[in-house]
Amino acid sequence: MTNSVTHELQLKRDLYKKRLIVVASVVLLGCSSCSSLNFSHHGASASATGSQNSSSMSTFKQIFSGVGFLNGITRKDFNVQSNIAYGADTRQKLDVYQPLAISKSKPKPVILFVHGGAWEEGSKDDYLFVGESFTRAGYVTVIMNYRLAPAHKYPDYVQDTAQVIQWINQNIARYGGNPQQIVVMGHSAGAFNVVEAVDNARWLSEVNVPVSHIKAVVGIAGPYSYDFRTDSTRDAFPANAVPDQVMPDRHVRADAPPHLLLVGSNDQRVKPANAQRMQAALQAKKIPVQLETVEGANHVSIMAAVATRLSWYKSTRQQILDYLTKTLKS
Repeated sequence: MTNSVTHELQLKRDLYKKRLIVVASVVLLGCSSCSSLNFSHHGASASATGSQNSSSMSTFKQIFSGVGFLNGITRKDFNVQSNIAYGADTRQKLDVYQPLAISKSKPKPVILFVHGGAWEEGSKDDYLFVGESFTRAGYVTVIMNYRLAPAHKYPDYVQDTAQVIQWINQNIARYGGNPQQIVVMGHSAGAFNVVEAVDNARWLSEVNVPVSHIKAVVGIAGPYSYDFRTDSTRDAFPANAVPDQVMPDRHVRADAPPHLLLVGSNDQRVKPANAQRMQAALQAKKIPVQLETVEGANHVSIMAAVATRLSWYKSTRQQILDYLTKTLKS
């Protein structure tokens, strides 16, 4: 009898794992909120941008998208305050995810996450799995929208990122977060946004936030150093701009916080050379930086593996949490 029960439990575990593999496969094959562009080392090649799964699309399509599946299997053991305005534009909204065990007398460190989408697409609503993942690890987590290109070109989306950092600095204490322990994190175009917002001294200065409040920057598969003029992302930048004016690796302040730059070994959309050049720029200013590879990950799976349910599949989540544990204690 005992052997029969054990065998049945094993079958259930195997079935559950197979279902997760199916979910992972869906996510890996296409994530509606991720960039479909290929930011190469020289920025010379790009594929056509796919249609965006916006927050206004039907529930049916959302459920059957990769993100819908991923969010559908996400535990809901957190509190969330949604669509808080940080500016006047309809896109200037953010969500705050709180661990269930929250105490304003013992504020928790804060993670700001910024989505990708080639600056032209994406929504905070697709990243419930990110909010769950980091609240489960004990962080108050803020996930933001920003104004999109081509209507809003650089630096609008970077300024939005800085504006949310200001909002966190002024407001997060009421949600149980520590405004002096902020981690900024982004994927793809969102990684560009957070790195540029923090490393270019102009943007935090504009919103009067001390850089010392930013304890770490985490960039996931970010396009920090490429020539957008020959890339399909050129409409996200001013027509007369050149890389030296906009690329984060050209703007590193001397007092920047520590950085973790994650790349996927199989990323064909944003080449790891972007992170290598960003690493070199940080090292030139003697800024602590770790460049780590998520083996076997592509541009989508490196982000999908942030999900608690998929953390066994790739090492993204564990690498981030290990890095933050070490960095926030130092």
